[in-house]
Amino acid sequence: MKLKHLAIASISLLLFACTNQTPPDQAIATITPVVETSKNAIAKFVTVSHSTEGGVRVITANGKRYLEFDETFKTEGGPDVLVLLHRDRQPKEYQQQKFISLGHIQKFSGTQRYTIPDNVNLADFRSVVVRCRLFSVTFGYAPLI
Repeated sequence: MKLKHLAIASISLLLFACTNQTPPDQAIATITPVVETSKNAIAKFVTVSHSTEGGVRVITANGKRYLEFDETFKTEGGPDVLVLLHRDRQPKEYQQQKFISLGHIQKFSGTQRYTIPDNVNLADFRSVVVRCRLFSVTFGYAPLI
C-alpha cells in the first residue's frame, strides 16, 4: 500500500514539475523593438505613363535609412520594375550618373520599404522613380521634399 501511495505521489510531483517549464521544442522569442528616430514629410507620386499614386517618405529606423511607400501606394504591374532615386526633381534622362537603383519593386501596391545605402547622400537626389528598365518606361515619380 505504501508503495502504491509513493508511486502516485512521485507521478503527481513529476506531472506538476513538468507543467511549469517551457517544453524544449518551444523557443522563447526575443523581441527587438523598432525605434524610429525620424520621419520626413510624405511626397506624392505623379503619374507619367502608367497610373502611379500614393505617398513615399524617407525614414530612419534602428540607425538605418529607408524609402517607405505608404499604404496608399499603387501602380500598374510590369516586368523588371525598379525603384530609383533620381537627381532631377522631374526625371527625364536616365544616364547611369543620374540615378541609383534601390532594387526591384517588392509589390505593386501597399506599404513597403527599401534600404538606402549608407554611402548615398540624399541631398544629391530630388525624386523617387518607379521605372520599367526592360522597356525604358517611367511609371511615375515623387519629388522629394
